[in-house]
Amino acid sequence: MSWSVDWLSVSQDHQAGCSVLGADFVIHTDPESGQVTREHIVGYQHQGSHDSSLRIRSDGYRVEISGNPSRYNRPDNVFGFKTVNECMALYNELLRDLGLPEFTKGHGLDRAKSGTVKVVDGARFSRVDLAWNYEAGSSANVAHALRGLSASSRRGSAFLVGKDGMVYSGAKDYVRVKYYDKAKEMQSHSRKACAKDETRRTVQAWAESVGLLRFEVELGRKYLLEHQMNGWIMWDDERAQAIAAGYDKVRDMTFATTDYQHIADDLENRFEFKPGRALKAQHAALAWLAGEDLRQSMSKSAFYRVTADLRLVGVDVRAPCNVAALPVRVRVVDLSAAQVPSWYERPSRPSLRLVA
Repeated sequence: MSWSVDWLSVSQDHQAGCSVLGADFVIHTDPESGQVTREHIVGYQHQGSHDSSLRIRSDGYRVEISGNPSRYNRPDNVFGFKTVNECMALYNELLRDLGLPEFTKGHGLDRAKSGTVKVVDGARFSRVDLAWNYEAGSSANVAHALRGLSASSRRGSAFLVGKDGMVYSGAKDYVRVKYYDKAKEMQSHSRKACAKDETRRTVQAWAESVGLLRFEVELGRKYLLEHQMNGWIMWDDERAQAIAAGYDKVRDMTFATTDYQHIADDLENRFEFKPGRALKAQHAALAWLAGEDLRQSMSKSAFYRVTADLRLVGVDVRAPCNVAALPVRVRVVDLSAAQVPSWYERPSRPSLRLVA
């Protein structure tokens, strides 16, 4: 797989103090007494080329950077930094240029009785997004795959569909999963100056020609803390990628849809099912289509068996039927991991210098 780090939010406290950096200094006061209750620095957008930026903030003790390192100073982020260390090298390069102390891995960890781990003196992560791409063969196939995903569910929860066609599920502070048409997403920014860049246009045209389906996993603050991944000193790229892969529905779905009256034939012809088993799956699908809760009308073993069978033809009966999202005809979409074109240039990796 060609994973990329698509977002990274980092902070670190410096007891010795450091320079203040931000867009605004905001003072909060009590409306009755007029006393100052809180003060904070609003981070400013550190601009790079190609309409890219990172939000950087320093209140004199805590330094924070948040944004998409794979997009910074580049016209696109289709393929980005492969590791968090590469992203941290970029962040530290910016901090050096701004005269701020660099992020470090640190030395101390405070393990609480609850099982969580607090980073004592190093860089902390509050959000890490990982992404990779599938090739569907055409834009039409991407739309078909997204429609199939929208009719499925993740751990019993139905996927939601955004106005832009993005299919997503999950909680922002924990884990959020997204699928969308990458070429279409790039086109949505056509009014920006970066859209005129020749390299970006070439990448967008390629993404449209191969039918690029984007998969992203957002690991939020609560998840990182719970799974002891909330510090640079604890981070493991391979472990994070394995976790992200576990949330990928494409791995266990076949994007073939049917008119529901011929599910049995489809299962027999394509998957060599016996007639009796195939017919049971079709009857279950039709009952689900009519609004029946199969968990209540079937034994647990039968429900799990028919669920597995129907997922082969792109029907997920674990969630309530969403009629508007249902596919209507037989069509198979083969999704394969997108390969980095020979002409594509990934972001350059700055030299990583760790500060004790």
